[in-house]
Amino acid sequence: MKWSALGAVAPAELVGARDQAHRAIQVIAAVGETHLPHVADTSHTALVWSDAHRALLGRATPGEGLRVGLRLDDLSLLVVDGGGMVRDERTLAGETLAGAYAWTGQALLRHSGGRLARGLVHPGYPLPPHPLERGARFEVDGAALEELACWYANADRALQELAPRTAGAGEVLLWPHHFDIATLAILATDADGDAAQTLGVGLSPGDDSFAVPYWYVNHWPTREGVRPEEPGALGELAAGEWHTEDWLGAVLRADELVGAGDGAAQAAHLEAFLGSAVPANLALIG
Repeated sequence: MKWSALGAVAPAELVGARDQAHRAIQVIAAVGETHLPHVADTSHTALVWSDAHRALLGRATPGEGLRVGLRLDDLSLLVVDGGGMVRDERTLAGETLAGAYAWTGQALLRHSGGRLARGLVHPGYPLPPHPLERGARFEVDGAALEELACWYANADRALQELAPRTAGAGEVLLWPHHFDIATLAILATDADGDAAQTLGVGLSPGDDSFAVPYWYVNHWPTREGVRPEEPGALGELAAGEWHTEDWLGAVLRADELVGAGDGAAQAAHLEAFLGSAVPANLALIG
């Protein structure tokens, strides 16, 4: 697996850049909400990682196939055509969130010949309060953003390799609500065709559970009678630890992954974690 060594910027120093980028991709989620057909799992608002653009790209609009993206290295909004060519771009340095929405709406209007003329509407899920929502301007921390891009690029490569080997695994997507990139495996469905058993594997850039980035493997539902506090109830992990507060799953925190060594050692440490955390979670599913 191709891997970019992590740790040029300490994981604890990525919070500011993460929060800036998280607010920026809400513009892309709004493009999906406004211009794409809605689907039940809300994946019309989701994004994918593009190595070619070093960017997170939204879904293609019907007709023109335009995609709005965010190049993480310099926090620039992109408009990409169906052939993968960047047709327009705008740095967010010094821009407001309202300005980002306005520029994106105008760019789509121009490059669709006026067809994509609707004002952008956000999906509406709540996010933690942030100064950008009160008129503050984006600040670009290039080193931290480049490091954050490496986290997502590595995660996408690892998940793209894992998904084909995991029964029921879906597309690797970045979800704009929590900013995590993941694949969800549907292991069983009920009589109505809804998911009855799932396994999730992904990378969070940090949240209320952990301030630093972390890998997770979780499942639903947990088998009846499992008591996480009992020794041996959750199975052995080759790396990482079990998380039992608010949700149950295996996690590998950024400090442990970065501390594993060089790029090759980090990739091997992640493989060890996933190789033990996936079967350990499967064993807990009810």
